[in-house]
Amino acid sequence: APLAAFACDATGAIVAFNQGAVTIWGRTPRCGEPGDGLIAAMRPTTARDDGVESGACTLVTALRGARPIVGEEWAIERPDGSRRLVVVHAKQLFDREGRVGGAVASLHDVTDRRAAEETLRTTAQRAEATLRSAREIFEHDPHCVKIVDVEGFLIDMNPAGIAAIEARSLADVLGASTVDIVAPEYRRAYLASLNEAAANGQSHAEFEIIGFRGTRR
Repeated sequence: APLAAFACDATGAIVAFNQGAVTIWGRTPRCGEPGDGLIAAMRPTTARDDGVESGACTLVTALRGARPIVGEEWAIERPDGSRRLVVVHAKQLFDREGRVGGAVASLHDVTDRRAAEETLRTTAQRAEATLRSAREIFEHDPHCVKIVDVEGFLIDMNPAGIAAIEARSLADVLGASTVDIVAPEYRRAYLASLNEAAANGQSHAEFEIIGFRGTRR
């Protein structure tokens, strides 16, 4: 979006502007009219540190302070009811007596960026919730559920699986070959099922295992 720039006098009447400002505001301002309303429709979106309440603050009241506005995020309520978020940089202009006679300001529209950030944040939260749910299912499934690589080396296993292979803990078998706990006569079929899963995303095989304490199941 093009950078918006404008100048106003001490009353908030706009005295100069560019096309970028028209785009952000949603209409062409009426120069020289303090009651035009465009400046009054701007509000900071975060708490300020100058003692002025955000809801009561306008660009005019903010610029009556001693400091310029540098990189603050403000909201603009447009005439059609839509809302734009902008990053404001504004600096006071002083007369010969040192009084604020007006200001020059630039506005950078970040509405789309903030919307994209919110979408990413929401997507990440949903993905995290899905992973937590999947992990809960994984941990509490009464059957052996394991994650292995294409060669059968163990990446993860649920508590039911650890109990089934008679291991003391996941740490004891993490990275070990699951082929070794498959009964010898089933190993060829087990390896074939791993290759099929790697190629097609799924496979089905039935086999027996021999636990670390010798139990066959």
